[in-house]
Amino acid sequence: MAENLKNKEIVHIKENYKTTQIPLFVQKSNDEGKEFYYIGDLKPLTKHEKSFIEIKDGPIKVVQIIYQLDREIEDNMIKYLTN
Repeated sequence: MAENLKNKEIVHIKENYKTTQIPLFVQKSNDEGKEFYYIGDLKPLTKHEKSFIEIKDGPIKVVQIIYQLDREIEDNMIKYLTN
């Protein structure tokens, strides 16, 4: 399904950006386990002109949304996840 700026999920995120919270979970990319780690909540940045843009990637259209994480990621978590 081609996504565009009029898609109901995209419109909802854009119109409710102040109250929209999207939890970000990541998983380490090796055989160390299958745990997911909660990193924080993402908030869409609507104050930037190009926060919501349509991109045509070959035969597909997608919407790119720029988010901001609600907190800094601790150095030890970054090292753990990337090593």
